[in-house]
Amino acid sequence: MSPSAVAMSCIRRTLDASAGGSEAPHVADWHPILAAVEGPTGVWRMVAPDGREYGRIELRRVTNGARVRYKTVWRGEVLGWAATLREACWRLHGAYLAAHGPSGGPVADWGGRDA
Repeated sequence: MSPSAVAMSCIRRTLDASAGGSEAPHVADWHPILAAVEGPTGVWRMVAPDGREYGRIELRRVTNGARVRYKTVWRGEVLGWAATLREACWRLHGAYLAAHGPSGGPVADWGGRDA
């Protein structure tokens, strides 16, 4: 089976599942919180598909323990704070994805004009 036929088969199964079938989950059903593994208590490690940890989220009590916040740590530095675990996972996963692409926009030399 050709790669394009395999891709079309996967797309067809996803569309069938979103229409009420149960063969494959819909892509929109996945969220970065599914990559979070808790342990020890109050600490979530974000784990990539290859099993490597790519970030950490820590539960913290603030303002005399009245509220909780989630500290998001990316590459040993605090990325930020979030009000929910879901938001913290989303931010951390965004940093993980951004690290896989080039920094900045594409550079192209179309010629014609000297700088």
